[in-house]
Amino acid sequence: MILLRVYKNPLGKTFRDDFCCNYNDYVWQVMREANLFLEGKVDIFGIESSVADLLDDIDPTTKEKWPRKHYKEYWFHAGSAPGDVKFTWEYMKHNFLISLGKSYVLTKDEKYVKVGKEYIEKWLAKTDDWIGVSWVGHVHICQRMINWFAWLDLCKDSNLLDSDFYIKVDNYISKQQALLEEEYPNPRNNHKLVSLTTIVLCHLHFGKYDKAEPWLNKLQEVVDQLIFPDGGFIEQSVSYHRLCVEALLILGISLKNHGYAIPEFILKAVERSLHYFNAIETPDGKLPIIGDNSNEIMIARPTDFWETEYLYQLAASIGVKVRSITSPDPDALFYLGEIQLFTQSSNITNQFEFPRTGHYVIKESKDYAFLRAGEFGMYMPNSRGGHPHSHCDQLGLVLYLGGIEVLTDPGTYRYNESDFERYIMKDESSHSTFSVDDTHQGIYTSSFSYDMAIDGSGRIEDGQIIGELALGGVEATRKVTLNQGNCVIEDKYTVVDAKEHDLKLYFCLNPRFTVVKKEPNRIILQHIGSCRFLALEHDLDSLPVIQPGYVSREYNQAKPNQHLIFTVPLKENKKATFRFHYVPTKN
Repeated sequence: MILLRVYKNPLGKTFRDDFCCNYNDYVWQVMREANLFLEGKVDIFGIESSVADLLDDIDPTTKEKWPRKHYKEYWFHAGSAPGDVKFTWEYMKHNFLISLGKSYVLTKDEKYVKVGKEYIEKWLAKTDDWIGVSWVGHVHICQRMINWFAWLDLCKDSNLLDSDFYIKVDNYISKQQALLEEEYPNPRNNHKLVSLTTIVLCHLHFGKYDKAEPWLNKLQEVVDQLIFPDGGFIEQSVSYHRLCVEALLILGISLKNHGYAIPEFILKAVERSLHYFNAIETPDGKLPIIGDNSNEIMIARPTDFWETEYLYQLAASIGVKVRSITSPDPDALFYLGEIQLFTQSSNITNQFEFPRTGHYVIKESKDYAFLRAGEFGMYMPNSRGGHPHSHCDQLGLVLYLGGIEVLTDPGTYRYNESDFERYIMKDESSHSTFSVDDTHQGIYTSSFSYDMAIDGSGRIEDGQIIGELALGGVEATRKVTLNQGNCVIEDKYTVVDAKEHDLKLYFCLNPRFTVVKKEPNRIILQHIGSCRFLALEHDLDSLPVIQPGYVSREYNQAKPNQHLIFTVPLKENKKATFRFHYVPTKN
């Protein structure tokens, strides 16, 4: 066995003392998860579940047992399974091993190694080759393998891990590797990229880099197809884009730590992706939740999923320096052992165009606007899921004013097709966009597929984002302007089929905003956290309907919010102007 060397251990006493002192909250979260596991429990998407039940393939939500059959016999759709398989797969990633390993590094208490080892031995004892839901889902197999690799790195100083244990682990890893190599996903999506990176990591693990090179060639082809030249991602999901970048970074770090050159295509893909992330980053230092999200990460971490600072720091360690590093990120510090701080000048700009991706951003101080107007998303004609991770959010807007999010993306909530919310969260009515005669931008055929989809187009001109979309006999143009704490949205709707239409305009509010007053041409919103008041002024004749909805920043987690819905009879061409701005009082 050759350790993956993702984590640079040993971390000495000085490091441990300084780390515990400087990152108290982080240490508390790590130790909390580790100690919870010592009690025989684990948190799955906010649900505290029994490790013994999960080891026995019992769904944590329904308490029903998954049937044991060959992995090719599973088919996940409404009514076919004892629950949302994402909960079971989330547990089967074995994220808890990372908290156990980090707790061992921070305390040198062997109990954290002992319980991790005992669990893996139980897992190996109950696992039959190719039987059970744990063999389904390439990404989840990869994440489990990477978590095992990382745990072994973290615990390598322990005397509890003997040669017999390593042999058992390697045998199981070999079988999972064989499965990935035999049938890595055909569609060029995040599953394929993660599978290929993991295959290469397996060859590194077994000290057979010469056998990795053909897989690196396959990986290059997939990377070039998935990550656009402008840095965006073909699947129209920021979450899965982030997952792919992390996978490439882990591979790059491992190659470097083993003394191999990092292929140029990995460095370039990471660089253009991080430039894209840096551009679309919101004023609170996070990524907008565009497209599907199931909180997929390669190696478990307790910090906010949408924060990306550690990605920039991992990238800097392999020579990709996108922006200044002024203070260490705790996750990156655990990876690298030390962080080299540096400042880097950057081109000062307040507008960012990603025409291949169809994403457009303008920034002004703490004001921020993101508009999507481009390709609907990757189409996979030979698979079950055409456009699998896209939402009906063309001309949809994410808006911050004064550093506070005003209009948000609703997120995902769940993937299970039996959940009505899955389709609502993807719908136009849950995004800050529009619909015509209830015509959808995409026609759903399943949780991960559309029968048809409509592309938009966009540009930035004179400091304005301009997006265009044709839908249901109407051509729409949306212009977005920021001006010193104000946001002006100018919509133009042109009837091209000589018919009458019902136009609906939607605004998806941040959960912390609530409507406190409706009056002609003005809506007053209150921000619960800061007690600030925001006015939405408009030139429409009708008052909006306030419809309850949800915003989900994490899988299975949802907060109630309000949606403003304007209904406009469209008999001829129409213009509509909206202005968001803060006001001193609600009056």
